[in-house]
Amino acid sequence: MNTVKFKDKEYPLATTLRVAYRIQGQHNHKPYTEIFKGIGDMTLEDQVGIIYESFLCGSRYDLNVQNVKRAEFLDDFLDNYTLSEMMKMMQEIIKGIVGE
Repeated sequence: MNTVKFKDKEYPLATTLRVAYRIQGQHNHKPYTEIFKGIGDMTLEDQVGIIYESFLCGSRYDLNVQNVKRAEFLDDFLDNYTLSEMMKMMQEIIKGIVGE
């Protein structure tokens, strides 16, 4: 199971269709296949946004997690992860969503 560290605590990353649905919402409801194909052209903020949605869905019944704003997650993520780690995390999320 994939996890992400936020404020020194590990949280699960979801790979359900709900994550794909929420990612679509961030991108004007484009088809998720189109969104995933364009990951390399996304801004860093949008790439971390994919992980953020997976983070929220992975702890959807934890009110402390649900109250975390995207900007707060982004700030913490940028200070604690490398580009390589982020790319690996996104690959695992996408593989999980499509069922690989």
